[in-house]
This record gives sequence, C-alpha cells and structure tokens, in this order.
Amino acid sequence: MNGTPERLPEATAAVRSGEVRMLAGTAGTEQPDAYRALRSMVHSLRDGHGDSA
Repeated sequence: MNGTPERLPEATAAVRSGEVRMLAGTAGTEQPDAYRALRSMVHSLRDGHGDSA
C-alpha cells in the first residue's frame, strides 16, 4: 500500500467493506471458512505466490 499513514484508516475501511460485500452471499455458518479462504488469497497475492500463470 503506497500512501501516507493518515490514509490508513480509510484504506482499512475500504478493505473491510469489500470483505463484507464478498461474504454477504454466504450463510452465517459458512462465513468463518470463507473469510479464512479470502485472507489466505490476499496473503498469497501480497507475498507474490502463484505468479507463474
């Protein structure tokens, strides 16, 4: 994330909003697993894993 520390709360809120929207279509009991999968994907993107495609 390339920005000033002052924008961190704004960026965090935007990410959280996206997570909430992506999980909105899942049942309450499915949300924890879906959230963990989503977080794993984000970490993979951030770490650069899977760039061979």
